[in-house]
Amino acid sequence: MPLNGEHVLVCLSSAPSNARIIRTAAEMAKAYGARFTALFVETQSLEKASPENKSRLQANMELATELGAEIETVFGDDIAYQIARFSEEAGITKLVIGRSTFTKNRLLRKSNLVESLLAYAPEVEIHIIPDRSADIRYFPKRSRGGWREILENLAISFAILGGATAICYLFQWLGFADANMIMVYILGVLVTSVATLSIAFSMISSLAGVLLFNFLFIAPKFSLATNGTGYPMTFLIMFLTAFLSGLLAQRYKQQANVSHKIARRLRLLFDTNKLLFAQTDRDKIISLTAEQLIKLFKSDVLIFDGDMDAAYFPQNPSAPAIYDVDMEKRRAEMVMSGVSSKDEDGEAKFFYLPLRVNDKLYGAVGIDGAGLSAFDRDTFSSVALECALALDNEYNRREKEQATIMASNEQLRANILRSISHDLRTPLTSISGNAANLLENGEKFDAETRKQLLSDILSDSDWLINLTENLLASTRMEDGKLGLRLTDELIDDIVDTAVEYCKKRANGHFISLKSCDKLMFVSVDAKLIVQVLVNLIDNAVKYTPEGSHITVCIEDALENVRVRVIDDGGGISDEDKPHVFDKFFSGDSKLSDSRRSLGLGLYLCKAVIEAHGGEIRLEDNTPHGCIFEFELKKKEITINE
Repeated sequence: MPLNGEHVLVCLSSAPSNARIIRTAAEMAKAYGARFTALFVETQSLEKASPENKSRLQANMELATELGAEIETVFGDDIAYQIARFSEEAGITKLVIGRSTFTKNRLLRKSNLVESLLAYAPEVEIHIIPDRSADIRYFPKRSRGGWREILENLAISFAILGGATAICYLFQWLGFADANMIMVYILGVLVTSVATLSIAFSMISSLAGVLLFNFLFIAPKFSLATNGTGYPMTFLIMFLTAFLSGLLAQRYKQQANVSHKIARRLRLLFDTNKLLFAQTDRDKIISLTAEQLIKLFKSDVLIFDGDMDAAYFPQNPSAPAIYDVDMEKRRAEMVMSGVSSKDEDGEAKFFYLPLRVNDKLYGAVGIDGAGLSAFDRDTFSSVALECALALDNEYNRREKEQATIMASNEQLRANILRSISHDLRTPLTSISGNAANLLENGEKFDAETRKQLLSDILSDSDWLINLTENLLASTRMEDGKLGLRLTDELIDDIVDTAVEYCKKRANGHFISLKSCDKLMFVSVDAKLIVQVLVNLIDNAVKYTPEGSHITVCIEDALENVRVRVIDDGGGISDEDKPHVFDKFFSGDSKLSDSRRSLGLGLYLCKAVIEAHGGEIRLEDNTPHGCIFEFELKKKEITINE
């Protein structure tokens, strides 16, 4: 944004000299360090412009964009008034236009564009660029088919006048006054203004209505002469009333058309904004943008991302793609890099706009540019901006999520280090102290004391080994490397191995196994299932008082094998139950000794069982205690004799 407050405006048109005027305005804006805007006033005649004029207008718009101008579009037939109003609203300080030699209405000798601008906007500096090489008598060409439209509108006008005349005959037969018939003709002119395209037909209808009324209903009839002296003035007032009414109706219709266009554009942009900003997936944002553009312009859409990978969205999915991919890619790259979008090897099929927000470039979007009006380009630019903003939001969301994950990981890493340093200190100190006692005073201790010290060292070592196994398993799970080595095993053998291992460090707890009479096989990673059972039993030992009973049961559950670890301790509170399988959750039980768990055991149990396609659950034991149970699918074993 320039700091000096200067703002240069150039007007766009299809005139051959407009390109030179745009370049002059761009140089002026650069020299003044000013903001540069190009304005196009879209009138009703644009729809009738020839393809040559539309193509030239499109080229001038592209030139203005390449030279750094912001393209703006306003609507109205009074070009000078629209330019002056926009200049006032946008804070224009300098206006650059070409020398105007074309007068739209020579009969009425309307003021030319410069004179009107001086009247409407006297505070704006107007710079007129002479151009001797330009066409000094340039008239915008109409597209072919104009005479057919003229004849059709004349036929509509005469049909309406014929209907008005028939009504007037009916009124005369009923004895109505002449004033009523005059109002019928004025009404006919209003209807003609609404039904036809130009004010010229309203003027023709006004004059024809006066002549028909005089010829058919004023004595002497079937003559344009009149007997009364006041009739000429009546006819004049009738003509002026009809013409002005028709003019107002025509202006109202034009304004209604403009309002409809603006309302349609706002509705489309609102729908596009609502759809795009509800999406969090990049591919979905791109596809929704293409759908909206196809719905609006009925044209093929081609979107390139930042890596120049093309996504083609045809208007007709069954039609083959007819475009040169390499040429379109070059054109899109030019637009994204901000250089000239002219293709040296030929004319590209698509018209492109960059998907850019500030200094972030997300790609380019293009539509089949044939026949795009200034309003279409403005609307396309708005949709492209909505797409870019949605992509920017999606990018910022991903960046925020990654930052949150990184912060969470850092916090988690810090918590783990604190937890590990705390939990390792006690058993390591105990091992170190007991080992030092044995080395220094071993000969003084009796056999029972030495055995107890060695037992404590073994217990602390086993605890450290179990902790290390859980940490390694957790790391493998997070890296996706928890590979299962499946073998067909007898479930009783797996459970018995875990129970016997845990009995060695029961610490006054009674651990028992209740097996099933039926032989049941499972296809599992035996080492991991043993670790699951060891974690469940150790968890029961740790959080139940000394002397508690822990029972491991094997049950037949139809197609599955159910394993249950039951204790008769104090149980788990309702507040902790939803979190017992969460990572690093260890609860607040006061029965746990100083070697508090990292909260990985139950988390790993759940992950391992689910990796085997099973399910693990927590239930209350009656009358007190809790039950951890999991199920594994049976494996049918065929024994060949």
